Amino acid sequence: MLAVGLGAVFALDVWPGPDAESDSDDPPVWRSLIGLLIMLAGVVVAFPAALRQLRKSQLREAWRTPLLVLRLSQRRQLTREVLGRVPADPAHLPLARHLAETLVRQDLEPRLRWGLVLLGAGQLIGSLSWWWIGVLIVLAVSRPVMARRTRRVQAFLDAHPASAPL
Repeated sequence: MLAVGLGAVFALDVWPGPDAESDSDDPPVWRSLIGLLIMLAGVVVAFPAALRQLRKSQLREAWRTPLLVLRLSQRRQLTREVLGRVPADPAHLPLARHLAETLVRQDLEPRLRWGLVLLGAGQLIGSLSWWWIGVLIVLAVSRPVMARRTRRVQAFLDAHPASAPL
């Protein structure tokens, strides 16, 4: 879908229109308006999802996390355990579960990701820029990587349920 959209943008940009004889570097008005409408649709889609993402992120707790006192090597080891790259040490399970729950909360909601794609696509249509092409490619490539990571972390949480309080 992203490739089709990029192809359409390039075709519209290269195809000579009625204002092809213009010497201005500004994009045509119709392209700017379409880009603006798509960006507004992106804001409508992304704003509620961004609010939900902020609510579930628990920003205040980020400063009180026990992970802050760990050295970088210890945090990396814990991350490897959570992602299933090394066997989980039973002594690390409470910290590993805390890290896993944090990683699951950090995954972007699909509507927020789609809103960002719409914002980028609208900006790209409004004024063709290599920077926005790069942003859209990063968004497209990062989704499968983040989904795989979230599945691994969720599998860790399912395999290591929280101990019942006494």
